[in-house]
Amino acid sequence: VIHGYIGSTAEVHAPAQGIPFVALAAPVTPEPEVTPKPTPDPSQPYEENGYTYYYLPEEQAVSISSYSGSDQDLVIPSTLGGYPVVQIGMHAFSFKDTLRTVTIPYGVKRILTSAIKSCPNLTSVSIPESVTELGGNVFAQCPALTSVNLPSGLTALSDALFEGCSALESIEIPAGVESIGEAAFYACTSLKRADIPAGVVSIGSNAFGNCTQMAVFTIEDSENPGLMTEFMTDAAGNATAFAGCSALSNVELGNSVKNIPNGLFSGCVQLAVVEVSDCLMGIGCDAFADSGMYAITIPESVTAIEDNAFGGCKNLYITFLGSAPSFAEDIFAEAEIWLMYPASDTTWWEIAGQQY
Repeated sequence: VIHGYIGSTAEVHAPAQGIPFVALAAPVTPEPEVTPKPTPDPSQPYEENGYTYYYLPEEQAVSISSYSGSDQDLVIPSTLGGYPVVQIGMHAFSFKDTLRTVTIPYGVKRILTSAIKSCPNLTSVSIPESVTELGGNVFAQCPALTSVNLPSGLTALSDALFEGCSALESIEIPAGVESIGEAAFYACTSLKRADIPAGVVSIGSNAFGNCTQMAVFTIEDSENPGLMTEFMTDAAGNATAFAGCSALSNVELGNSVKNIPNGLFSGCVQLAVVEVSDCLMGIGCDAFADSGMYAITIPESVTAIEDNAFGGCKNLYITFLGSAPSFAEDIFAEAEIWLMYPASDTTWWEIAGQQY
């Protein structure tokens, strides 16, 4: 009897010699011993290829805190120290004169406050769909920035997000955005238009302030009749979302705008036509004061118009579709208007005889 391993020479020659062959169990090769990788200390900074990063134990991932390199076209790595990069920390790439373009890897979830602020030569930023949070001032004071894509998972555009990005001509706001923060696009002096998706419920003070070339502003109609879009007001109670928008000429406010707050379009000297929905209920003090608006149709849903709402408007054609709303004092102060209303509606008879 010959004992041997399967596939050995003994297995081949034993039958040829007429000798019985008995297979032996194959030898077991021990698994190599693996030394577990030590867990990084989350309180300590680590460095790799010019990046300083911190470990995030809850996610078993890392956050970039700074970068010491001088690349012009920067492609941020998806891993550091063998861990995925999920966060760009505060000021991580701010004040970098050398940066021209930045590509952020898929897997990053958050870009924190002022992460890429004040990069004077930055022209383009590529943001992956994995990003769901952009902090305040992330791209503020990047005057050469012309191209940036906003991922569809965003629900908010934070305060001063693009403040001072004077070369930015256009931006596509994702459909899932619900709020636009204070001064989000302040002094974006090349921005031509802003189209707001239907789900936005809050637009901050000075959100588009001093966008001196913005000519068109629209808010889409919502399929949710209960949705309300509010323009935030300052300490004096005035809405300043369009303060200094000297080129704004065409405005369409969707059905989520139930009230036009105090001073919203005051001083917009190029304003021509404003379209509102039949869900509008009120117009605040100075809402269109000293604007260039020449035509507006007021739906019958409007029940109140406050002081000086149309004060100082010249050659303004106002068409009312319903009964006379509640008028505050001097809504047409120093204005020159053409007032059109249903002739058979007796609520207008006294008002029509007044002099403005």
